[in-house]
Amino acid sequence: MLKTDKTIIFGIGAQKAGTTWLYEFFSNHPECHLPTKEIHYYDAVALEDEADAVFDKRLGGLRKLIDRTIGLTGKERGRKIVQMERIFDRLAMMQNMTTDDSKYLSFILKGAERKNVIGDITPAYAMLSRAEYARMAALSPKARFIFIMRDPIDRLWSAIRMRADKGVSDQATFEQRCIGFLESSWKEAGAKGPERSDYVWTLN
Repeated sequence: MLKTDKTIIFGIGAQKAGTTWLYEFFSNHPECHLPTKEIHYYDAVALEDEADAVFDKRLGGLRKLIDRTIGLTGKERGRKIVQMERIFDRLAMMQNMTTDDSKYLSFILKGAERKNVIGDITPAYAMLSRAEYARMAALSPKARFIFIMRDPIDRLWSAIRMRADKGVSDQATFEQRCIGFLESSWKEAGAKGPERSDYVWTLN
């Protein structure tokens, strides 16, 4: 399997705990290269039955981007083409993803020839198993994992508000959706509570 001597930073969450800030902090550092936030590679690997759904979602995004590019000229078309190239790279990365991480490593290394640090900040990685973390660590002897924690109630409420706010224009509907998402999150998790806020489980 392909490996690298560069430092790899894996930002593994927690969701709604500052991972966007973490991504921007490293992205703006001259020695770091992070191709995009939330690559969602290893969580798709862990959920093999959902890998095709992730692939189709990205393919759908590419189709929409192509439609928006038709008729553009000059710099604006050039920017859209760069976005399309990134999506093509991510689609190629997902081939044989359950057996070989070489394409993933090539993806995060692309454009990092003069950088000492590369990274992948994907909060969903907080849900991975010990074996999956070991697979990630095997990509480099200098792999490092960063886990940001936030008050678990604040974190859960922030995540619920983010979900409820999508496509909603009035306050009453927003509040109703918040209550529904809160109730469903506890029902799904049972007595244990939502796993995204179970920091002890993740750290163990």
